[in-house]
Order: sequence, then C-alpha cells, then structure tokens
Amino acid sequence: MRRRNIFWLLALAALLAVFGYHFQRKLSQLNEVQLRQQECQATIRELEGRLTAMARELGYLGTDAGIEALAREKLGLVRINETIFIIEPTPVPPPRPSRPAP
Repeated sequence: MRRRNIFWLLALAALLAVFGYHFQRKLSQLNEVQLRQQECQATIRELEGRLTAMARELGYLGTDAGIEALAREKLGLVRINETIFIIEPTPVPPPRPSRPAP
C-alpha cells in the first residue's frame, strides 16, 4: 500500500513538473508578445503622427499659397514682373603666410 502511495506521489510530482515547464515557456512567450505589441504600438503612434503631418502638408499644398510656395522652392518660378536677384558666393582669397617676428 505504501509503495502505491509513493508511485502516485512521484507521478503527481512528474506531472506538476511537466505542467510547470510548459507554463513557464508559455509565460515567456507571452512576455515576448507583449513586448512586441508595445513596440508595434509605438511604431503606430509614430506613423500616425507622420500621417497627420503629411495630411496637413497636403492640405496646405492644395491652396494657392501652397502651390505658389512649391513652385518657387522646387521649380524656381517667379511671378510676372518680379525682379530676380541671384547672389553668387564670392571666392575667399587664401590667407597670407605670417612673417616671423624679428
């Protein structure tokens, strides 16, 4: 009778060890998935911010002022009767060598 109780006790201990091992693995997987979920949510927030900024820019570019600004910046266009000033950088002469002190 006593051997039978020991057998069931060992069987129960083995069963608990197997369940404990699988529970630990699943818990580890759950933590990894939760971490990945947080990373994805941060990426989503960043992309939503960029989307909002792009939508705002698109709305601006749909206006006359936006079209004019884009034409001036990207295409170099000007209005009729505007005077264009092109400023070219002047070359800087090389520094003169210093004379040694007497």
